[in-house]
Amino acid sequence: MVCDIRRYRSCDLRSLGRIYAASIRHLGPQRYTESQVAAWSSFPDEGGRFANWIEDASTIVAVTEQGECIGFGGIEESGHITALFVSPPYQRRGVGSRLLERLLSVAGDSGCRTVSTAASEFSRPLFERFGFRVQEIEQTVFKDVTFQRYLMQSRL
Repeated sequence: MVCDIRRYRSCDLRSLGRIYAASIRHLGPQRYTESQVAAWSSFPDEGGRFANWIEDASTIVAVTEQGECIGFGGIEESGHITALFVSPPYQRRGVGSRLLERLLSVAGDSGCRTVSTAASEFSRPLFERFGFRVQEIEQTVFKDVTFQRYLMQSRL
């Protein structure tokens, strides 16, 4: 899949919210309950919290040649990957891998020696392909719904 990776712009926020929700609604039912999918996919509806989550990280965006946002990822200065989401029509076409490669490059350029993330059931395999290993399995609660996620880490 041919796409460009660029830095996030504030005008991207609405598109990233749509990608986030659509990705969860598309893949979520394969591994999550209906209530988990509903709670998780509603995060962009929180406006300010979602915007802060995007803008407090170094967020990158995958775009088509026409400029359509098709995926995004975020990383904190500490080397913690906060986000990695791809629009359903572009999933399993290399966009997530390209985003993750760039996030790892950003971390390395910033002097990080290790990178971490809290992976979902459906992002865990991608992170494992890039050398991440599960350090701990965590139970977390969002909107009164419990989720399991994988705290993962990789050395650069």
